[in-house]
Amino acid sequence: MPQLQIPLTRQGISRRMIAVAITFVMACALALVVLESRLGGPEGLRVLRVGLAALGLACLAAGLASAIVTILLNRRVRESAHGDVWLLRRLERVVLEAKHQELRTAEQGEALVYAAVMSVVLPFQLSYVALVFVGVCLELVQLMLTAGATTAMIVPGAASALVGVSAVISQRRRLKRARHYVRENSELLTGPGCVPPS
Repeated sequence: MPQLQIPLTRQGISRRMIAVAITFVMACALALVVLESRLGGPEGLRVLRVGLAALGLACLAAGLASAIVTILLNRRVRESAHGDVWLLRRLERVVLEAKHQELRTAEQGEALVYAAVMSVVLPFQLSYVALVFVGVCLELVQLMLTAGATTAMIVPGAASALVGVSAVISQRRRLKRARHYVRENSELLTGPGCVPPS
């Protein structure tokens, strides 16, 4: 099999990560400025509420930034299968679900490029899920400090926790499989792309 080019560069990945981090910092700073004068209560409790609310909003903003990055990177995922939806599903089964399916020689190369791309896309998906989950939980805690824990807050909080943890575990498993697939065939990859670490 000829050597394959990864359609992503380390510099491009780093820029996207920096953009998410900058979004978090800017959102947190802006939220602190705005909320400082809007949230009331005893001084100690007010400071805690402002901090939790600002961190929660920053997590939600950074989660949105990760989601946007993921959407933009999904074009690279489709390109790895040449826009063929059925082939994309086959590659997903082989790479991310560890299903045993016979692939033609050309498809083996496409599966490897798909695995390399997904090794970059999945961390952004994972960060999106985790950041949104943490952001929602922080906002709920901040509200509970004011209004007290009620069923209307506890039930959504518990449900979001269950969904968030399940999603993180599922995405982490898929990421591990994608990176394993790349490591097993990394000698076939060339170019400026990023080979996931061991």
